[in-house]
Parts: sequence; C-alpha cells; structure tokens
Amino acid sequence: MDVGTTPAPVATPSLAPIKPEVRSAIEAEYDAASPKKRASMARTPGAVGDVVRQRAQEYKRAEKLDRK
Repeated sequence: MDVGTTPAPVATPSLAPIKPEVRSAIEAEYDAASPKKRASMARTPGAVGDVVRQRAQEYKRAEKLDRK
C-alpha cells in the first residue's frame, strides 16, 4: 500500500452506536496519527476503541490485498 493512502471503506457491521460523522472523525484522527498514537487509540475502551480497532483491521486487509 502506498504511504499516505487509506483503505477504501469496507461495509462491515459494527456494534458501536456512533453517528456516521463521528465515525468519520475518529477514522480521520486514526489515519493521521503516528504509530504510537494509533496503538494508544486502539487501547481506548468503548465505542471509540471499537471504531479504531475496526479501522486497524481494514488497514491489515488492505495490506494483504496489496501483497497479492
């Protein structure tokens, strides 16, 4: 995956009760964060942490597809 690109949104169900605009803001913060900040965000409990962990999984899936 090219540096600076973000994975395309994947339609995955989430149990986090978050408005789409709030989810987008959390994802944007994650996308702009350093690896250290991303790790810290992933440890956040609750819905914010759920969104961050889901975003991290999207990156992992995108990286696997790029390797093929």
